[in-house]
Amino acid sequence: MSFDDFPAGLLAGPAPAAIHGGSQWRFIGPDPGQMGELVLADVNDAWYPPAPPAVEAMRRALDRIQHTPEVHGECLRRLVAEHLGQPEERILLGAGASPLLQRLILRACARGGPMLVPAPEYSEYQRVAAAAGAPVFRCVLDHETGLRIDPDRLAACAAACNAAVVVVSNPSNPAGQVMTPDAVECLLKQLPPSCLLLVDEAYIDHAPGASMLGRVPGQPKLAVVRSLSKGPALAGLRAGFAAVGSAWPGPRSDIQQPWQLSLLAQAAFMPALAAEDYVVGRVAETHSLRDRLRRDLAAVPGLRLLPTEVHFFLVELEPGLPPAETLVGRLARRKVLVRDGTPFGTPLGPRWLRVTARSQAENQRLVAAFSEELERPSGGSKP
Repeated sequence: MSFDDFPAGLLAGPAPAAIHGGSQWRFIGPDPGQMGELVLADVNDAWYPPAPPAVEAMRRALDRIQHTPEVHGECLRRLVAEHLGQPEERILLGAGASPLLQRLILRACARGGPMLVPAPEYSEYQRVAAAAGAPVFRCVLDHETGLRIDPDRLAACAAACNAAVVVVSNPSNPAGQVMTPDAVECLLKQLPPSCLLLVDEAYIDHAPGASMLGRVPGQPKLAVVRSLSKGPALAGLRAGFAAVGSAWPGPRSDIQQPWQLSLLAQAAFMPALAAEDYVVGRVAETHSLRDRLRRDLAAVPGLRLLPTEVHFFLVELEPGLPPAETLVGRLARRKVLVRDGTPFGTPLGPRWLRVTARSQAENQRLVAAFSEELERPSGGSKP
C-alpha cells in the first residue's frame, strides 16, 4: 500500500521528541528536599503523600536494606497474580511502567513490524519503537471531539499501516480522555489478526471502571501495564506490573535483568496494591481540586480548556497571547511549572499547554501566575 492510500490523518514517523515533565530537577539539583515553593504542574505525579501502608512497609524494610532483593521477583509475582486472580506466568514486574512498556513494545516490534499510536500521545512509546528501528505511525485525533479515540478509525489505520502493535494510554495522556471497556473491546475485534494491543493504564485510578486488567485472560492479543506511581503516590519508588494475553511472550521467555525491583519497592508493592480505599478518597479529592482549578483558569481571558476525565488537561492559548514555550519560561521564573504541549506533536503545537491539578494552595498560585503573566502589556512572543 502506498502513502496515497493511507486514511486521512495517518502520519508516518514519531512525534518530534520524547520530552517528559518533571523539570523541577533543573532548578533544585538531585535533592528532593529542595523542592520548596515550586508548583509542579508540569508532571502528573500525585500532590498528596504516599499510601500510608506502603510507607510503613518501607520503614520496616529499611532495617534490612543491606540485603539484596529477590533476583526476579518470583515470590512477589506470585502474590500479585493471586491478588489479580490471573495466571502467574502472564504477570510481569518492573521498576515502574516505563521498562515494562519498553520491553513489550520491543517484543511486539521485534520482526520489524510498525507501531501505531493515537496523536497526541505519550511520546515514550514512539521513542522506544523508533530507537529499535521499527516504523512508527500516528493516527491524528480530532479537536472537535476533545481528542477522543475513535476505535473504528484507529483500527482502520492499524490495517492501513499493517501495524504489529497499537499502543494507547487509557485514560489518555495528554488529553485525559477515557475509552470504555466496550470501546477497547471494539478496537480489539477490528484489529488485523496479527496485531497486538498494549494499553497503558497509568492513570486508571481516575477511571477505575474503564480498566481492561480483568479482561486480559480472555483477550490473547491484549496487554495491560499498570504503575504504583500515580494512585498510591509512589512515583519515586519505581514499581509497576503488566498482565499479558497468551499471544504475548510470557515472563519466562524473556531475558530479564536481575534485581529490577529494589528491596523497598518489593516491600511496598502489595501494601500499595491493597490501599484502594486511600487511593479512591484521594482521587475524589483531586477531582474536586481539578474542577475548581478549571473554573478559575477558564475565567482568565485567552485560555481555552479542553474537557478531561483525569487530574490534568490541555489548555489552548488564543492568538495574541505568548506562545507556549515563552509562557512556560515566564511561569517558571515564578516557580510555577507547566508543560509545553508542542513536543506531543500533531495536532498540538506552539499554542498548547498541559496543566496538572495540585493542592488548593498550589492551584491558587498557578491561577495567579497565569493571570498576571497574561495581563502583561508586552504580550506577543517576547519573554
